[in-house]
Parts: sequence; C-alpha cells; structure tokens
Amino acid sequence: MFLLKLYIFAIDASKAFDKVNRTYLWHKIIDKLPDHLTRAIMVYYDKSLAMVTNNGEYSRMFKTTIGVKQGGPLSPRLFAIYLEDLVNSIDQLNLGVKVGKMLINIVLYADDILLMAESSDDLQTLANTTMEFGEKWQIKYNPSKTVLMAFGMPKKDKNKAIKVEFEKQQIKRVNTVKYLGVQINDQLSNSSHLDNRRMSTFATLGAIKKNILNLK
Repeated sequence: MFLLKLYIFAIDASKAFDKVNRTYLWHKIIDKLPDHLTRAIMVYYDKSLAMVTNNGEYSRMFKTTIGVKQGGPLSPRLFAIYLEDLVNSIDQLNLGVKVGKMLINIVLYADDILLMAESSDDLQTLANTTMEFGEKWQIKYNPSKTVLMAFGMPKKDKNKAIKVEFEKQQIKRVNTVKYLGVQINDQLSNSSHLDNRRMSTFATLGAIKKNILNLK
C-alpha cells in the first residue's frame, strides 16, 4: 500500500556519451581532479581515433573531437562530472520525494537518469530544468525512449494518461521500467523482473543445449 503518490521519469540519454563537449568537460574536471590526472585524461582523449564500418567496408582512421568513449572505464565517471551541475540545479528547485529527512529528486548512473516527484506538475518542472541543461551543455536526449511511471494512483486512474512533455513530445506512461538491468513495476513487485530473468535463463540454456547437440 502506497502512502503517497510518486512519479518517476526515466530519461534515455544514450546518445549523450557521443555528444559530450570535451572543452566544457575539461573546464569541469580541472577543479575536481589532481593536475596530473586531468592532463592524463586530456592526452588520452587527444589521441582518440575512430573508424566507420558499413557493409564490411572500413573508413580511414580519423581523430575524434567530441564525446566520451562508449564502454570506457572512465566514461561513467566523466559523464557524472559533466552532469554535476544538473544535479545542483535540480536540488535548488526543492522538489522531489521526501524519504525521512532526505529529499530525493534525481538518481543517475552513466546515461541512465531518473527524475522523481510527488506530482505531475513538479515532474514537468524537473523535466524542463533537465531540458534547459541539455540545451546549454549540448546533451542529446532520446524522448521516444523516455517514459514515466506513477505509483500510488487510484485503480480508476491506473491507465490514465499523465501529461508530461519532454523535448516537445508527450511522454508515454508505462507500468514497467528497466533501470540498471532491474525491472521496476508500478506495484513495486519483483515478479516482472524475475519472470524476465527466468525467460532469459531458459533462452540461454536452450542455446547451450542446441550447441552441445550440434557438437555430437
């Protein structure tokens, strides 16, 4: 049983890693990291090369000037530093969900961003602040993969649309959202996550069994 209404906004920022403005990033890390680490990171990215493949053909190597490396061990931390001012801006709004004496309004890891509020109006305010930050710091979000979920709603409103716009699009309300590999549903039940993991396990076992039979 829910004691209050809770709205969660799951933002897809998967394109953001590729669009990080490195000049802005260097300015942000200069005051946060020791000089030798800052220089090492800048040199590491100054030597960053890439190529494009299409239909089995490869382009020439070229130097990259924007973005942090997908899958790079430093990338989540660098992106967190890049988003630090967003966290500060969200905190200054004094909106969110109170848990004891703590106010929670944003949870993030790498390019997975969750906004939390006690009303759809507050959620829209948090979303607007996130959009403004993206425009200022050239962060690209993916509104088509961004969703919202509501907890503690009356049964009659379970499937009711909740109007929250993001990047000029009406955001879809869902009953289940995946965050850091865990399925969260609007009843706070782990059944959907367990069902998903069970199906994944059966699929993996089936593939292993098939490969073993093919070896015989």
